[in-house]
Amino acid sequence: MILAICKELQMRKDFFVSTPWSLSEVEMLNDRPRLLSEAEVIQTIYFGGGTPSLLLTEEIALIINTIRSLWKVDEQAEISFECNPDDMLPEYMQGLRILGINRLSVGIQSFIDEELAIINRRHNSEQARRCIEIAQQAGFRNISIDLIYGLPKQTLQTWKKSLEIAQELDLQHISAYCLTVEKNTALNNFVKKKTIIVALEELVLQQFEYLQQWAQEHGFEHYELSNFARNGAYSRHNTSYWQQKPYLGVGPSAHSYNGRERLWNIAHNQKYIDAISSNKLACESEILSLHDRYNEYILTGLRTKWGVNMVYIQQNFPNLFTTFVAKVQSYIEKELLVIENGHVKLTKKALLIADSVIADLFVV
Repeated sequence: MILAICKELQMRKDFFVSTPWSLSEVEMLNDRPRLLSEAEVIQTIYFGGGTPSLLLTEEIALIINTIRSLWKVDEQAEISFECNPDDMLPEYMQGLRILGINRLSVGIQSFIDEELAIINRRHNSEQARRCIEIAQQAGFRNISIDLIYGLPKQTLQTWKKSLEIAQELDLQHISAYCLTVEKNTALNNFVKKKTIIVALEELVLQQFEYLQQWAQEHGFEHYELSNFARNGAYSRHNTSYWQQKPYLGVGPSAHSYNGRERLWNIAHNQKYIDAISSNKLACESEILSLHDRYNEYILTGLRTKWGVNMVYIQQNFPNLFTTFVAKVQSYIEKELLVIENGHVKLTKKALLIADSVIADLFVV
């Protein structure tokens, strides 16, 4: 599998060079002049979307070295690695640091044992605490954790306890998500049988509101609907998604985006390996319509503290601009949207119903 991934990287070495940005997109991206050649400099590398900790450090090194052989990697690039608490052995963490990985994203979910058992996590609360200490001892200073609210049997008090422990661990970033019960999972079966009762909406709202209050009191900036950072330690990789930058995904099921086209690799491991071995890319693609690109820009931009740029919309989606402005004005009157320095943003009041506000701005 690792050899196939490295070969796919080599087969797609021109991905960023050929990214089809229009002049207006180049000029407006991030509200500053941007040269096309910047797309050839890798700013972030992300190991995730599965269980990268199954890889040996030698295999990770091979992937990183392949990337460096094909593209220029910024000296200050963010290199992130997803892991679970039970994966974080001291020797492994030290190996990751030696390879240049400088950001960890740890799937803790909760610091309460009963809650971890309900969602079938392998680690317990003590392991969750200990893993952060191991990472810090290995030299990691940019650590993010995932937490979930709205869990069955989770109370406002236990949610407060998880956040209290997170504060004690001196973290730089927290991603906090409301529980989503996915189809074809054990949890979904338990919910259907009423063996497990999901949290009431009123409690979920209380937990979210407390999260916002807690974050403000403890120096965490709420920069995206589900993400909180201290001292500007935003996830640079995820921010690139939200700002519509091109990205290349390699390996089974990986997705890529070049500004006009969405590509995704087949999910079947052996079929992926066979295709790459035959010098064929194992992916499908679709060209995004104007409406698709507009909707994605609205969806990703409004989720962030930066909002969406009105000039960008006017220049790139001129036929949709009048409708956009009219809808925005109606939400300004409801105090759900605000315009600041030419950017449309959600108000704090709107965060609780962000999905419905954003969806109403879409075009079909």
